[in-house]
Amino acid sequence: MTEINQLIKISKFLQRLAYFLFVFIWGEIIFYFTNYSSPGELFYKEYGANGISLYLGSILVLIIILSAQSKRISDIAYRIKKTK
Repeated sequence: MTEINQLIKISKFLQRLAYFLFVFIWGEIIFYFTNYSSPGELFYKEYGANGISLYLGSILVLIIILSAQSKRISDIAYRIKKTK
């Protein structure tokens, strides 16, 4: 039973990490319209439009992967929990 609870905790952690990255992306967008520098703006100054698109794109892909893995892990944990 502890393994199932660990799987559920891992799933929740991955989901929270994906939410954090999603909020981080919105923070980048908000900082873009202010006078403050953000990591994305520094990437843009250094590497141009290709750099910022790779930066934001990689974070979005990571969000999708984390969300999918979180869903899979929670589904597996709940299936195991139902069978026991």
